[in-house]
Parts: sequence; C-alpha cells; structure tokens
Amino acid sequence: MPDAETQAEKIARQTVKDILRARAKTLARRVVTEDNSHHSVDALYFTLAGETYALPVEFLDDVFILRDITPVPCTPPFVMGIVAIRGQIFSIINLKTLFEMPSHADAPLRTVLLISHNAMTFGMAVDGILGVQSLAIDTLQPPPSTLLGFKADYVQGVTADTVIVLDGYRMLTDSRLVVQETV
Repeated sequence: MPDAETQAEKIARQTVKDILRARAKTLARRVVTEDNSHHSVDALYFTLAGETYALPVEFLDDVFILRDITPVPCTPPFVMGIVAIRGQIFSIINLKTLFEMPSHADAPLRTVLLISHNAMTFGMAVDGILGVQSLAIDTLQPPPSTLLGFKADYVQGVTADTVIVLDGYRMLTDSRLVVQETV
C-alpha cells in the first residue's frame, strides 16, 4: 500500500507553496527609490555554478522548488524538460548547459525562476536565491569580451562587485530559445 500523505503533511506542503508564492509576489513589486541620480531597478540575485547573477524582477513571475520534471525528446540539450505548476505546463531551461559551463558545475539545480514577457514564459533552473537588491543599471560595466555563445548574448552587464546581470528581455524575445522541431 503506498504511503498515504497525512493531513499535517498536506498542510505543511501547502504552507510552503503559499510562502513561496507570497515571496515571489513581494520580489516582483517595484520599489520607488528617492535617489534619482542613478537609474535603478530591483533585481533578484541568485547563484549558478559558484557565480552570482542578477535578473530585474520585472521579468519574474514565480519562484519554486524543482520537482517532477518530465524530459521532452527532440529538444536542445539546454531544455531540461517540462513541469506542471498550478495547472499550467512550463518549459525549464538549464542555464548551466545553455551557458556552456564546465561539467564540474553539475551541482543539482533545485530552484526555478519562472520568467515572462508578453506571450513567452519559461523557467530557469538555478542553484539558489540570494535575495532582492536595488541595482543601478547605468553603472553596469559592459560584458567581458571573453564571453561566448548564449551567455554573451544574455549578459546585460557586470556590476562593480562582479555580479553578472542578465538581460531578461533578450532572453524572453530570442527565437533561438523557442523549440519548434517536430519528430
């Protein structure tokens, strides 16, 4: 007989979901700053293979723990698969594979950032969340010329403390991330 989930476990699981949903909504709120000397936005800071990244929260829809991913055949290697969240199906992208990070960076990806713009929505699997901070966009340094491939295309800039800022708009409007192959 399969293990029956107790009422307490169901409540605990739902409480975690409610907390994560509330956090995602809080993270997605825009904060107006008093200082107009720099154009700044709120950005979600996260880790990926030992590096710190940031993504403006305007593109963030939700944050959730990665579970029950279904692989999809005939997709590029960076597509981990699909997941069902609250009755909707979303593709999940492995940023480590997309950015061609070395194989020693294969720590399990546990967190998904669900990002969207217009009709495009997908999840990005990351190592972990660090929090939300204000990010002065006009003080970003250009991406290093050593970046290649997708990573070069999706890096908006680098902060003075070496945080890599992703360009959410470019990621969500790039047709190379849309899988339209047929079997």
